[in-house]
Formats: sequence, structure tokens, C-alpha cells
Amino acid sequence: MAEQTKTVINEGLLDKLKTAIKTSTASAKARAAGDWFREKAKQAQASARMRAVTPGQLLKRQPDDNIMLGKMFFYKYDPKWAKKLPYWDMYPLVFPFEKAPGGFYGLNLHYIPPQDRASLMDSLNKFASNNKYDKTTKLNLSYSLLKRYGKAVPCVKRYLGDHVTSATVRIDADEWEIAIFLPVERFQKESKKTVWKDSRRFY
Repeated sequence: MAEQTKTVINEGLLDKLKTAIKTSTASAKARAAGDWFREKAKQAQASARMRAVTPGQLLKRQPDDNIMLGKMFFYKYDPKWAKKLPYWDMYPLVFPFEKAPGGFYGLNLHYIPPQDRASLMDSLNKFASNNKYDKTTKLNLSYSLLKRYGKAVPCVKRYLGDHVTSATVRIDADEWEIAIFLPVERFQKESKKTVWKDSRRFY
């Protein structure tokens, strides 16, 4: 019985966080207004519940190992060239956008600070596949498109499928505005402040 309760709690994690930052189902017009994510950033920063979320909690959600381009995914990662990299994120929050041999290219939002993630997502919102903002919604992205946005450039990374070391968790569009503010980045070799400072060189 205790195990069943634990599962329910984990499945409802993002729902609870939506309540914590007063997020409700939004109209397509509100989402397309241009400052949706930045408005949510103000509420997220004031939520102690969001600041307490850990990667382990998020990984306990229902897994989805079918990586689809344009959807948001969260997983644990061990890079092939870890010893040579100056730093890397052990728990990427990624929009895969292009297939590559053995894996894919993706936009890992953890490489910029939360407020900048919100600004970037407001810019990329126009490339959503539909106005439903549900499990059917994805972002139609490409490198040629992303390089127009300075904040996106340091977030573009290549990931190898056989170096994903956990189940992958899909985060649907109605939860994007929560997920981008969760403090689940875990940078190795350098602090997140150092990584974010380095990323700001691009914008």
C-alpha cells in the first residue's frame, strides 16, 4: 500500500507544482502572447516547493523510451568524453531536434539560467506544432533556426543513445512552464553559475 501511495505522489508531482505557482490550463491566445514563460518565472521563483524538487523525483514518473523530435525529455546522462569535457549536465532537460549517428542533437535548457530559459521559450513558442499545448504538441526546431537565438546556441548539444543511463521521461507541453524552472540540473566539474556565465558569452 505504501508503494502504491509513493507512485501516486510522484506521478502527481508536476500537478502539485502547477498549483504551487497558480498555473491553470491556458488558452492558445495567452500562450502565444509572448511573455507567458517570463510571467511564470516570477511565480516559480517564489515557490519553495519547486526549489526542493530533485532529479530522482522527476525520474520516478512514467518512463517513455521513444525519443521523439520536438518533445521535451529528461534523463540521466554519462557522456562518452566526460574526461575531456570542461563540464556537462548529468540530468539534461532536452528538446531533441535532429537525429545523428548513434543519437541526436538536442536543446538542453539547463545550460542557461531559468529566467533566460523563460525568455527563450517565449521566443520558440511560435514554432509549436499546434495550440493545444498537450501531449500532441511539439516544437518544430532545427539548428539553422536555433542559431538565430543567442540564448539557444550554448544549449545545443549532441547526445549518444547508449550513454543515456536511465529511463527517459517525456514532459508534455502543458508542463513545460513548470519543468524549465525545476532545479534539477547537475553540472559536473563546474558550478552552474560558472556554466551560465560561460553561456552568456553567446548572447
